[in-house]
Amino acid sequence: MKDLEKVFNNAAYLRGTNSPMVMVVLESALPPQDVPQAYLRLHLLSHRLKKPNEQNLEGIFSILPTVAWTSIGPKDPSELNEIIFNGRLANKHINIFALDKFPNLTDYVIPEGVRIADSHRVRLGAYIGEGTTVMHEGFINFNAGTLGISMIEGRISQGVTVDEGS
Repeated sequence: MKDLEKVFNNAAYLRGTNSPMVMVVLESALPPQDVPQAYLRLHLLSHRLKKPNEQNLEGIFSILPTVAWTSIGPKDPSELNEIIFNGRLANKHINIFALDKFPNLTDYVIPEGVRIADSHRVRLGAYIGEGTTVMHEGFINFNAGTLGISMIEGRISQGVTVDEGS
């Protein structure tokens, strides 16, 4: 319980914010039970705190909703027609980057020491080792990635890791 108190005391900068906050506690052996747990596990991978295949991600596709990833933030796809219409009335252009369960990695995490030529081709939940370059045709799925210096010019599928120098 003292560790939990430390977390709350060190998060004083969050006081006064109007943004909703969610606290997530994981039981690592269990699969994710809800959307916050699923996204936390993806962040753990992308922040290099967990390596691919070190967490139970069973059922993550059935938990995560399909989201419209847009220039004005994530939106429910059922609301897109209204959002686009209202944007046009206000003379504001809205880009829809994807309709997917996973956002782009670089919308949420900027890993240190990597180069990514086309950030739309790397999903949140990718583990990218320092020194990796992802070329234009490279793609890295969630729960996949590189463990060190590598040049990625093709696809790294879910569950696959590439050793340094491969």
